[in-house]
Amino acid sequence: MTISPVKDQQPTRFWTPDVLRGLAIFGVVSFHTLPLDLPADSSLSWVRYGGPVGVSFFFVLSGFSVHLSQLRKDASQPFSWQQFLWQRLNRLYPPYLAAILVAIATNIIWAALRGRPLFSFAPTPGDLISHLLLIHTLHPDTFFGIIPAFWFIGVLFHLYCLYPCFRCFIQRWGTTTALIMVLAVTLTARYLSHTLITPSTSLEMSSYLQNNAPQRWFEWCLGAWIAIRILHKEPPPRWFSGLTGLLFVVYLVPYASPVWLSDSLLGVCLGSLLWHLLSWETQWQLNFLWRPWSYLGLFSYSIYLLHQIFVPYVRSALDPSPFAPMPTFLLVLTGVLLLTLPISIALHYLLEKPLIWRSRFHERG
Repeated sequence: MTISPVKDQQPTRFWTPDVLRGLAIFGVVSFHTLPLDLPADSSLSWVRYGGPVGVSFFFVLSGFSVHLSQLRKDASQPFSWQQFLWQRLNRLYPPYLAAILVAIATNIIWAALRGRPLFSFAPTPGDLISHLLLIHTLHPDTFFGIIPAFWFIGVLFHLYCLYPCFRCFIQRWGTTTALIMVLAVTLTARYLSHTLITPSTSLEMSSYLQNNAPQRWFEWCLGAWIAIRILHKEPPPRWFSGLTGLLFVVYLVPYASPVWLSDSLLGVCLGSLLWHLLSWETQWQLNFLWRPWSYLGLFSYSIYLLHQIFVPYVRSALDPSPFAPMPTFLLVLTGVLLLTLPISIALHYLLEKPLIWRSRFHERG
């Protein structure tokens, strides 16, 4: 089976993914601003879901957006892996490089304010080089280097490198069989990685084993699979909706599913939500309730890159906090957003958007 180019009459841009990106980035930022010593039985414990749910949503949404865009290009030009990777890098790398520079500059300013040598908090040469080459997730010592949230960018680039493999699977075996094969690869990688984790395994090693590209491939490809369904205007079947509901219950019930299976279960639930919402989008309007989340979604990449730079500094300003965990959390969250949003908006309009326009100009040319 070949990947059929489809000339559809759907909108060139859906607004639902922007809303979901806005909700996802808010969940991730909230997760990162939780108090470090938060008790397990705290009323804020539910905020911990924001991190894994937000990240999984970003993987699914990335696969959906990238594959949908590529399918539309397939109608007018043959697929080129080199061109695809260059276009993805052109969108991904410049804001990422700008965020690295902001992180280093912020560390230098903080060191100066503390009366320390200017490069006291600067990344090591190994950290810096591995991040610039987007290979920092390939070793546990650099997985969370510079800014921990940057791990997602490295994995996302590696998933772009795997994209031609998924297309080959589709051409050879069809879309659904290809997705099942990716699921088998992902679950095998996750299970083998999980067998290497012990109670004494460090957070860096554990994340390295569980969150690299093979372990998150299914979520990304699921988003791509949904793009095909949407492009062909296929609504979710009822059995799929029922299965998703069952899997969501399994995911929420403690110890109901193995740890190595949880991210894939979550990906199916979030992918199903995306599919349903996109199928219903023509019946809805982007009203005042969802518009702020849509705007936040537009800036979500810049916010993701920048927000964790400021978290430790805002926390230190409130250390020790005279307030209870809830007001402390809200103050840190507000402070981080107030610092992050203006820089993110500037980065979006000065760097991200011009790159998007230039990319589209070259495609049309």
